[in-house]
Amino acid sequence: MTKNYTNTLFMTSTFISSILLIQMICYLFSIFCGFTLSFNLFQVCQRFFQVIGVPYIEYMLLALVFYTILHTALLIAEQAIQKRKMHKRLLCLVNEKRSSELMQQMEYRQKHVLVIEHHDPMAITMGFFQPKIFLSTGLWDLLSKEEIKAVLFHEAYHQKKLDPLKSFLIQLFATIIWYIPLLKWISKQYIVIREVLADDYAIKKSGNPIDISNALIKMIKNRQQKKHPFTYVSFAESSVNYRIRYILNPDKPYTMRLPFLSTVASLNIFIILSILFIIAFI
Repeated sequence: MTKNYTNTLFMTSTFISSILLIQMICYLFSIFCGFTLSFNLFQVCQRFFQVIGVPYIEYMLLALVFYTILHTALLIAEQAIQKRKMHKRLLCLVNEKRSSELMQQMEYRQKHVLVIEHHDPMAITMGFFQPKIFLSTGLWDLLSKEEIKAVLFHEAYHQKKLDPLKSFLIQLFATIIWYIPLLKWISKQYIVIREVLADDYAIKKSGNPIDISNALIKMIKNRQQKKHPFTYVSFAESSVNYRIRYILNPDKPYTMRLPFLSTVASLNIFIILSILFIIAFI
């Protein structure tokens, strides 16, 4: 398992999505502000559909642009509100004494790790640019001291790598640009590898795979199926089957197999866009 997998997936998703979103924004500027570009992908689409005699597709294209931009704005606003509410709620549950004791034991600063009073076992990393780790008192009732330490190492990896922000972005791209099916596959792969890398970090820090595997199994048995916003990462909510297989057999290499149908569909879209690029220069 290498970090290059996640970097490649994240950069690929970001590149594809950024190009499309920038083109859409420029297209809207050209319509409402009279701003013109020497080249704009969606303007090329517009001219192409007019040339082949199906001008009504122009309006479908405009609707798609409006839908994507509006959907993006609504999702960002929704997630920002949910994150703020959840963060505020968690801060109200903070147990200052136990947080200080934990930080002294684990050598963490106060602003990074907080213990909250809650009966459900929870381990959450939340925040985009300065993520915090929240551990519930229910975790202490369920796990041993060594298992809690392993979970903390797992969440520390997410904190260090700014995974809540990256997770939000890559899932946002897959949601709003659903017509590029490869983005959804990339999002799922990224989540799997991210969790496995965090487990691997915890194993290296704790010195053995037993504590992290026991903690994962115990939390899976006690977790409740709830729908959460994707502005944070939680210890036992995703990629469980592969994580267990990796912990049992860490030497087995991870291989990414591109889904045939999604890859073909995405490739066809790329070819069509490439043709439109050529038309723009004729």
